[in-house]
Amino acid sequence: MYDVSTIDVTRPLLDRAKIATILPHRGTMALLDGIAVLNAAEMLVVGWMDVPADAFWTPGHFPGTPLLPGVLLVEASAQLSLVGYKTVEPSIADRLVVFGGIDDVRFRGAVRPGDRVFLIAKMTETTRRGARCSTQGVVAGRLVYEGEVFAVVT
Repeated sequence: MYDVSTIDVTRPLLDRAKIATILPHRGTMALLDGIAVLNAAEMLVVGWMDVPADAFWTPGHFPGTPLLPGVLLVEASAQLSLVGYKTVEPSIADRLVVFGGIDDVRFRGAVRPGDRVFLIAKMTETTRRGARCSTQGVVAGRLVYEGEVFAVVT
């Protein structure tokens, strides 16, 4: 959906501190490290997460061969989607928005500690009640994840 090789991570549009002004996620659940593209006209947002070597899940998922749990990849994509949604639908900017569901999720490669995962979200439907986004994850130029995420405004 987007050529992530063109992204300059040294010049994020939004860094972790600015992302925290949009999203309620904190601590180990604040998964995004930067946003590079936020295009309301195209309903597209592109960002990244750097997978830490000392993440809470590394000792147990899986011992000796740590892999980012797929559920965290989906969560990171949902967080990215929420940044875009709150940008294009300012009436919900101060509302709590939660997961409504996921569809057609496929994991196509492993994500390991030390990887940078570029995440792409294209909003396909937005209203004041919710949103639907097509999402992808890319590591080292390779598609590792794709799926649809749904959000519901509470």
